[in-house]
Amino acid sequence: MFMPSKRIVISLLIILCFSSILFCETMKIEPSKLNGTWMPNFSYLWITSDPDEEKSDYFINDFSWGSGKTLINTSTEIDISMKMFFDPGLGEFSIKNIKQISDSSYSFMIFRYLDENMPETLWERNVIIYFITEDSCLINIDSAEETGSISKTNTTWYRLSGQNVMSQPAYISDSRVRIRVQPNLQSDTWGFLNKGEKVTVIDKSKDKQKIGDMENFWYKVDVSYYPDGWVYGEYITFE
Repeated sequence: MFMPSKRIVISLLIILCFSSILFCETMKIEPSKLNGTWMPNFSYLWITSDPDEEKSDYFINDFSWGSGKTLINTSTEIDISMKMFFDPGLGEFSIKNIKQISDSSYSFMIFRYLDENMPETLWERNVIIYFITEDSCLINIDSAEETGSISKTNTTWYRLSGQNVMSQPAYISDSRVRIRVQPNLQSDTWGFLNKGEKVTVIDKSKDKQKIGDMENFWYKVDVSYYPDGWVYGEYITFE
């Protein structure tokens, strides 16, 4: 049996540690990223399983951070400025004691009074949100299984909508352009956009990416019939 030398083992450990440091540095999540509407993994799989089928079962609600798409009885909604948390199984709560646990995780308390005239009816739970990417996370609520929440431990949630970094109208400049979950070619596809369709650009990637002979940014776009997603810049024309 091959046994790696001590030098090889130490080198591998150094590489792993260095990679972890780099990953952590790229995952500093600002509190504003908590704002948004989020859908559970089963909804994500339903949408990405057949990108050719347009999924338009979204409602548009107004929040302090902007307009957001929601799925009835399915999406979680967070508005930090309004101190509001909505769980599809439990209803609406107020938020208090927001704390940053690490570069990519936050905790806070959700609470409400079962009877506003009776302080002893206070009902509260601790919530911890662990970001996987800026647009996906784990939402863990204390005793979720006992309360009727669908925020089960280790369920991944995906962003439907979020606070806009920018807001610029644009058009799709080619046919059958993919709107992707993440800004890369390996990402799943929400669906397809057609030439001439109007979108609102709400963010862009930090760096350009070279694809074949093209080199451009990825742009995050908002359309009413898909979750917010990413389109390669070669296929976007700004007004």
